[in-house]
Amino acid sequence: MPDVSLITVVSRWYHGGIMDGMAMTLRLTDEQDAALQALADAQHMSKQEAAVHAIEEQAARIAVAPDVKRWADHALERYEGLLDRLAQ
Repeated sequence: MPDVSLITVVSRWYHGGIMDGMAMTLRLTDEQDAALQALADAQHMSKQEAAVHAIEEQAARIAVAPDVKRWADHALERYEGLLDRLAQ
């Protein structure tokens, strides 16, 4: 079994006295922990904040993905002839 670092991720609200957030334990390999530390250092934040930020960023990307696909499909259809000519 690989070495695993345990990081307890606790919502900011937990520390503020309001129990709106959820606490969880995140099990990371040494390499993942080092990557998270590098993210945190680069952004001048704690590892907990870096993990939350990464989750929020990825969720935003996933939310936008269907719109991007729809636009790309529309552009491919609209410019199909031009793209075919450019490909020759």
